[in-house]
Amino acid sequence: MWIQSTWAGIEPLVAQLNKRPEILLTGLKNIFGPLIAEYTFNYLLEHVRQSEAYKANQKKGFWPLNNETPGTLQNLTLCIIGSGSIGCHVAKVAQVFGMNVIGVSRRTPTRKEIINSDLVHFREISQDMKYAVSKADFVLACLPDTASTKNIINTSIFSAMKNSAIIINVGRGASLNLDDLLTALRTGGISGAILDVLPDEPLASDSPLWQEPKLTITPHIAAASTPRNVAELFLENLARINTNQALMFQIDIDQGY
Repeated sequence: MWIQSTWAGIEPLVAQLNKRPEILLTGLKNIFGPLIAEYTFNYLLEHVRQSEAYKANQKKGFWPLNNETPGTLQNLTLCIIGSGSIGCHVAKVAQVFGMNVIGVSRRTPTRKEIINSDLVHFREISQDMKYAVSKADFVLACLPDTASTKNIINTSIFSAMKNSAIIINVGRGASLNLDDLLTALRTGGISGAILDVLPDEPLASDSPLWQEPKLTITPHIAAASTPRNVAELFLENLARINTNQALMFQIDIDQGY
């Protein structure tokens, strides 16, 4: 038996299939990378190019005579926590902007694995998350929801980041500890955060997160799958299963991704 997931998060299916090893599960991959990259660089560019400040000046009819030159992404460092297909695509785009990209992975790939895959877009891949985030101007979290990733981004990680750094979470809400994040924001441990995913959605109307000035919240819209995306992958895997070929993007139930 085979099940094709129709969304990115496969946690409910994994939980149900833990004791059904005879059932194959395939996920949706290679469709979210471009959308996540658009979402990410929307905020990175807005930050370095000072878009909000110029919009505010326009509303006031103000043309600063000694205006500072806007910043640039060139030579800044982006740390991507999670070096799967999404992380690799974002790393590829970051290279176009002249950024340095450090990836965080559960294991350090061999040189051959890097050269022969999209991992080549990372300048460096490390298992040490604290080390990786300490080098970064921006941190992008692309983690799946597994037992090992719950609250993995916590005070110890925020303390290792630069005070000027910004973190963006587009993976799973459970991977980031919100109480620790608020403390880091309010004490100046980090400069800002952008959350597209939260442990409980929708976010309660009385949550203090809404009023945190250094935090931007979006309602899980960074990358949505479309019926066309799902249908194309389903038909490809259907053809493969009918011809006894390996399925694309098969999920390891024990690993959870």
